[in-house]
Amino acid sequence: MIHIVFDTDMGNDIDDALALALLHTLERRGECRLAAVSVNKGNIYGAAYTDLVNRFYGCDDLPVGLLSDGPTPQEGRYVGEVVREQAELLPYNPEAREWPSSTHILRAALAGAPDTSVVYVSVGFSTALVELLASSADDISPLSGMDLVARKVRFVSLMAGNFDPAVTGRQRDNTEYNVVTDIPSARFAFENCPVPMVFSGWEVGRAILYPAASILQDYKWAPRHPIAVGYCKYMDMPYDRPTYDLTSALHAVQPEAGWFALSEPGRVVVQENGHTNFEACAEGNHRYLVLGPTPVQRIADFFVELCSDAPENAPRSRRCRK
Repeated sequence: MIHIVFDTDMGNDIDDALALALLHTLERRGECRLAAVSVNKGNIYGAAYTDLVNRFYGCDDLPVGLLSDGPTPQEGRYVGEVVREQAELLPYNPEAREWPSSTHILRAALAGAPDTSVVYVSVGFSTALVELLASSADDISPLSGMDLVARKVRFVSLMAGNFDPAVTGRQRDNTEYNVVTDIPSARFAFENCPVPMVFSGWEVGRAILYPAASILQDYKWAPRHPIAVGYCKYMDMPYDRPTYDLTSALHAVQPEAGWFALSEPGRVVVQENGHTNFEACAEGNHRYLVLGPTPVQRIADFFVELCSDAPENAPRSRRCRK
């Protein structure tokens, strides 16, 4: 069984929420186990919204940690509004809760997992991953963070970088938000992570759009579905949104399913200005996702199927009808 730790900047974009819904569906289908969520945005409402979504899907005990000094502490466009509107789904006051640290949650999830069973899904900044790698042995595990990741993590599936051949190159702008927002952390993580890393670049998620029509139609089983409500608050409807984070989440759970091709081995190098360059080399520990041969529309349809899927008996939808 694949164990998933989900490291997200929930609140900066809506694709993080869709990716979390996707992972909940894959867990219900028996394809993975969600072990923990780290919110690296640095805002309490990002953590509270994440917890609200987990509880909506019946996962009341799924650990959620917060990187309190994350790079983007602003509330964002939807997480706070949804939490305040659906506060009855939470057994605590989000403003008063003290969240455990991301490092604590991540170390506990890795320590409790079988060796090489974890896929670390990073769909935000590399900040929390770097803090995990730099962590020392403690009462959770006698291993340092670097050794814990090396022993427990199979690979890191991350949404980061831009590998579009039309824009890549040292003289062209191929910066990507997750990298350029915290360049030092991205550089450290990519250079020092002791396990393979599979990158889903900006160009992959940009090519696969989540349709507004699905938000308006496929989530009606829960009139106040926090994913659909958040999507509608993020931007004025209707709009189709790139599926940046969904690509990394899907590859983490179904790496052999053929949804994406993989580049040759190599190394992703982060320049001082945040540009990402891929340097091919046989001994490299990095690869990046490439579209094809699976049609983009087929991938988009699968995203819709997973993200909008109603749990059996939809227990949380009944609660939403209060």
